[in-house]
Amino acid sequence: MVIKTRVLVIGAGVSGLTTAWQLANAGFQPIIVADKPFEDTVSFVAGALWEWPPAVCGFHTDIDSLSRAKHWSQRSYERFKELSQAPQTGVAMLPSYFYFAYPVADSEFDRQKMQEIRGCVDGFDHDPAWISRNGINPDLELQDCYRFMAPVIHPEKYLTWIRNQLKDQSVPFETRSISGPLREQVELRERYDAEFVINCTGLGSHQITDDRLYPLRGALVRMQAKTRNSQLNAAHCITNDETKQQNMIYVLPRGKHLLLGGIAQPDQWETSLCLENSRDVRSILERCQHFMPSLKDLQICNETPVLVGLRPARKKNVRLEWESEQPIIHNYGHGGSGFSFSWGCAEAIVRLLQERIGT
Repeated sequence: MVIKTRVLVIGAGVSGLTTAWQLANAGFQPIIVADKPFEDTVSFVAGALWEWPPAVCGFHTDIDSLSRAKHWSQRSYERFKELSQAPQTGVAMLPSYFYFAYPVADSEFDRQKMQEIRGCVDGFDHDPAWISRNGINPDLELQDCYRFMAPVIHPEKYLTWIRNQLKDQSVPFETRSISGPLREQVELRERYDAEFVINCTGLGSHQITDDRLYPLRGALVRMQAKTRNSQLNAAHCITNDETKQQNMIYVLPRGKHLLLGGIAQPDQWETSLCLENSRDVRSILERCQHFMPSLKDLQICNETPVLVGLRPARKKNVRLEWESEQPIIHNYGHGGSGFSFSWGCAEAIVRLLQERIGT
């Protein structure tokens, strides 16, 4: 009888669930412990559009971290593409358009990013004519655009699907709060008879490590879109310019709804934002309707019109490494790229464990 290595995964967001799935399928025995179910994590209210780093919301700019993140992102693209073949996963491959106020060729950064994207996605097309074809407001004077087929994930369906996959593999799940330095909690491993611990607690890592994480608050406005034309069955994005005020735009299809975004606000913890009490949320609606005038014909959802979440961010971006002299791997700080990096990071964790135990 083969005795599987038991691994405690802390956290039930997209990073924790994906890591547990990858561990189970690599022959490990994961146990998931989290202070809340996946329905209450930031992953559940994410826009969940796959992106090549850095994401539309920006802030992931550390060069060393980005080099790793590009590999993680590509591996996740490949995996999401496979999953899109099964509708029950909640993953769809849809056209995604990225717009620019200047020719991409005039920016070394954007030109290089475009070339990297071109080499790892399906359906790439660089053509500024998409601006007018998609009914984008000419008053914005946008000058360039490219598009490609990208995974667009429905978090509720996707996280439910992956949670059910874990149940089918008899992966235990326990709701339990953990506080204090993780490195000092030897009894935690003993409680679950786990040889290793994987920390996927996202923003919660600021409570169990000595690392400084901060929230990057985001918000989405939900619109009803029971019927939509081809332009609204695609994602549309303008990257946030961190040198200016919040000006990023994204329009994302989500089942019978459209999600309009967004904001990226560092060190803001309050999540009770709505159209009535937040000028920032109202500005999302105004910017997106100005960007794509056809959105003015859609109604705001009566039920849950606004989604708010706190992206887990840190200055050095993602931390994926062993805790010094401890059987602990940290996997947090994904910012707005939790879905985009999820499969790549999970594969990296499996490799680290296999190297440690010599398999």
